Amino acid sequence: MKKFLKIAIASISVLGLFVASIGFFGFRSLKAEAKIDVKTLPQNGPATVVTDSFGGEIFKFESYVTLAEMPENLINAFIAVEDKRFYSHGGVDYRRVAGAIIKNLKAKKMAEGASTITQQLVKNTQLTSEKTFERKINEMAIAQKMETVYDKNQILEMYLNVIYLGGGNYGVQSAAKYYFGKKVSDLSLSECATIAGITKNPSKFNPKNNPKSAKNRRNLILDLMKAQGYISETELENAKRKPLKTVTEIKNNFASYIREATFEAAKILGITEKQLTSGGYVVKTYLDPISQKAANDGIKNSPGAESVLMVISNETSGIIALASTSKTEVRKLRRQIASTAKPILVYGPAIEQGLISLATPIKDEPTSFSGYSPRNFNDRYYGTVSAKLAISKSLNVPAVKILSEMGTETALSYAKKLGLPLTEKDNNLSLALGGLTEGLTLSELSGAYMTLANLGEFSTPSYVSEISLNGTVLYSHAAEKTPVFSPETAYFVGEALSETAKTGTAKKLAALNIPIYAKTGTNSVNGKNLDAYSVAYTSKHTAVCWRGNSDNSALSQTDTGGNFAIESLVTVFSELYDRFSPSPIEKPAGILKTKFDLTDFENGNLTLAAPNTPEGYFFEEYVSVRSLPSYQTSANFLAQTLDGLTVTSDGNDASVSFFGKKPFVYQIYSVDVFGREELLFEANGQNELQNYAFSIGFLKNYYIKCGFIDYFGVAVWGEPEKIAVYSGFNIFS
Repeated sequence: MKKFLKIAIASISVLGLFVASIGFFGFRSLKAEAKIDVKTLPQNGPATVVTDSFGGEIFKFESYVTLAEMPENLINAFIAVEDKRFYSHGGVDYRRVAGAIIKNLKAKKMAEGASTITQQLVKNTQLTSEKTFERKINEMAIAQKMETVYDKNQILEMYLNVIYLGGGNYGVQSAAKYYFGKKVSDLSLSECATIAGITKNPSKFNPKNNPKSAKNRRNLILDLMKAQGYISETELENAKRKPLKTVTEIKNNFASYIREATFEAAKILGITEKQLTSGGYVVKTYLDPISQKAANDGIKNSPGAESVLMVISNETSGIIALASTSKTEVRKLRRQIASTAKPILVYGPAIEQGLISLATPIKDEPTSFSGYSPRNFNDRYYGTVSAKLAISKSLNVPAVKILSEMGTETALSYAKKLGLPLTEKDNNLSLALGGLTEGLTLSELSGAYMTLANLGEFSTPSYVSEISLNGTVLYSHAAEKTPVFSPETAYFVGEALSETAKTGTAKKLAALNIPIYAKTGTNSVNGKNLDAYSVAYTSKHTAVCWRGNSDNSALSQTDTGGNFAIESLVTVFSELYDRFSPSPIEKPAGILKTKFDLTDFENGNLTLAAPNTPEGYFFEEYVSVRSLPSYQTSANFLAQTLDGLTVTSDGNDASVSFFGKKPFVYQIYSVDVFGREELLFEANGQNELQNYAFSIGFLKNYYIKCGFIDYFGVAVWGEPEKIAVYSGFNIFS
């Protein structure tokens, strides 16, 4: 009931305001004062050309087409469905306005609009898209003014050249080529009705993406044409029987790239896309044909979902390739980014703030954060892990722990520096796992990762390199680079991501045998995968692949970031580097590979290993010389070497058994009451059980100790352990 009241109020208000405008403001006065901006109307001028990065033409927009060049069926189809009294009203169809209000009230919803073709032309060329009563009144006034300046055929011709028809196409000529691969003059009756049907909802009635809905809409328009006397019964039935066949590709599979580049170019110039496409401009892009082929190949065989793949040049920040099978325009594809958030929103900022290093120990175990309890994949937990391992294995609990300690406000501040449009609604711990309110676009996500590739400098990815008109350059892109992370921080994160590409979730990239850094992410809701990401970069390129569905239907359970998405990137990089290998990202000065004590680490402390600690008792990691932990002399490794030590005796003789490890040396010796030592046994560890038997001497204590010979030939010994003592009675311990 409330919804109905809103509709009733809205409908009556439209009529009431219109009447009020006549009574109080004088609609004739509004009409007289209405101004038409001729520059924004479609012009019969030269078509705009889009070129690749080398200046080669990749697309030429279909030029303005006159009414005489259009099939009569196309004109009649639009009139039948959009404005059947087009030739009899003066710009506003008052009868239709009243009828629409009555129908909306009966249907209890906004079931029908009342804009004429003239009004639609005004809306598309003269006004903004805001939905206010004031804009609607202005639209009506300008529409009536337009009818006094232009005749009906001129208005209809301009309308058919400017109307948006889905897939980035403005005007019937462009739509005819895009959907049916032919000139508008060659369209059949069925195709004319199909194109006319798109205008109501360009996404829903797009014949490529939604053929069933488009066919039903086509048939409805054919019925209207028959009812209004434009076609015969025979023509109606023949047209309905026609299968709806669209062409599957446009020139060189550049469709998605061209749509995005066109939008960006129009935004740069501050004009509409239609003004751009018919303005005679030359739009030079960053598109690289070889990279574009690689991107197309990357998603060509991706099964069961929509895929989008973007490749960027790190040097220019230019988007050099874009391939998409999505029903949604790439710039509007705003999705949850899952674990790809961790390096850019958690670990990068935390390292930059000095909170952690790659070697920092983090306890990976089930943890609740004031009621928020993140879980690792498959509920598997690893105990104490380094930050590097947490990144490479994409562990959830450590990421949330770090974000909790660092603070979400800090993460949001770095997001802003990275050009990510997050809001206060994202100010929570789910940020660590990519749980965003609105999500990110692919260009936003790839721009953040390109920052790591460029050692901490951010620049906004761009499709457009240059725009010119009649030989004059109007715009030339120059990447503005802004420091976000220090070179050391970006390098450290890259070190972890290189491990991801070798042994982690992106390990399929390891087959390429090139220096590459990667991260994957899978967004799962209620056990269903909705988004799968893979992001990878080299010193030269950054690439992102997304898989999912615009309608949020689930992917298969095997469709994860580490599966089909990463396979797409394997294809891309194998083609990009089929003849050469990119150089590794250069290590900044001031970074050292340092040994850390493994025992202290496992106990949650980070200390430098003792000098000459043998293999197996330390681990190495890159750290900044500015953040080295305090030196701590430690012989933890020696305390762990007497495994399996047992002592047995029959009262007079003793036997010692222990597991001797390489590369250690073992000694058994006695000490008498005067402190004199006697070496009884010495052997090198052989990674096997070793034994020694001896007779217990009068008033002697017996010890075993372990040590190793350092690089200088000096013996380093651990603390001795007493194994037997004589005290007048034979007591063993």
